[in-house]
Amino acid sequence: MTLVAGTTYVLSYTAYTDATTGTRTMTAGIGQNATPWVALTSNPALTSTPTTFTYTYTVAYTSPDVSRVLFDMGSETGYVFIDDVSLEVFVDTTPPTAFTATAGTVGAFSMELLLTAADDSGTVTYGVSYGTETAQTTGASGVETSFTISGLTPETAYSFAVSASDASGNIATNNPITVSTTTVADTSTACAGVSSELQGAPAGGSLNGGSYDYTFETLANGDVSMTFELSSTVTGLVAYAHKESPFTETQMTVSGNAASINLSGYSSGDVISYAVKFAWAASGLAITKFFTYKVGDDCSTAGVDDFFANSVKLHPNPANGVVRFSTVTNEALEVSVYDLLGKQVIPVRTVQSELNISSLNPGMYFVNMKQGTSVATKKLLVN
Repeated sequence: MTLVAGTTYVLSYTAYTDATTGTRTMTAGIGQNATPWVALTSNPALTSTPTTFTYTYTVAYTSPDVSRVLFDMGSETGYVFIDDVSLEVFVDTTPPTAFTATAGTVGAFSMELLLTAADDSGTVTYGVSYGTETAQTTGASGVETSFTISGLTPETAYSFAVSASDASGNIATNNPITVSTTTVADTSTACAGVSSELQGAPAGGSLNGGSYDYTFETLANGDVSMTFELSSTVTGLVAYAHKESPFTETQMTVSGNAASINLSGYSSGDVISYAVKFAWAASGLAITKFFTYKVGDDCSTAGVDDFFANSVKLHPNPANGVVRFSTVTNEALEVSVYDLLGKQVIPVRTVQSELNISSLNPGMYFVNMKQGTSVATKKLLVN
């Protein structure tokens, strides 16, 4: 007979001995019908009472197109009666059981789902839908699976519909389970934080549902230590620091899922903009967004400065000729402008509501704004 490699079959038969023989065993199963006679077998214990035996086998031997059902009596004596032999492809009709889904760690941009279900196939597929988005992962039967959903918005309520199924399409009877949670506030600063933002697809690649940590620190010698670390474990990781302008690519030092580099040649107060390109085995690729950091900043007043950065408005953006400012207090601002090389192109000026930028060529700039002890830096596109 012809069988198919990797396919699971169910062998069923009725077998028994006579009263004189009493009890005995035999070898039965499926296997090759030619050398080397590899077989998948079982050893049922027979009695004089007709008994139906059912065994499941997954074909894992070579040349399954020349196969057989075998019954081997061995060296034991006595009668054996065999009837109602059948061999059929296994059809799984049993759905996953004991399905649970709960929320794990909740961040500003991501949340963790803890998923568990049992299935006789050994593997469970979990589907997640929220809004217009869908995601999927697999896990071992009976083992808790951690699945992180990224790309979320801070301080936002989400409702995730989670389902469990097996490879045969059987679905858990309690599908779907709804998991509701609210993401926390974003406490990231220019010095450190967590993000899942990448440069535009498809060039930016994918984090496969993960995120990354980042840190910028000005060292005692004036260098800037930059470290980015992936949340997901990957193999064969390499990483490159991307300077935004003029664009340069420099290989970073990798340890585990983290990549680091010391950036030199800058002075205190320079504004730098960098991203990181990650590449790993199986064509994995992710390029982070560009991060802006002011050399010398330790973000020790992050709470105040974050409030100021969110409250000060710079418009229009893109701008041409004049850019306008508005703040909660309407107090004057000390404003200076830097190009992407960190060179100051407009010196510090005190402005009440607008700044003349007619001297600037089209391109991207950084606008440094100070009001009292609060400082913020924002990007400005001049067209």
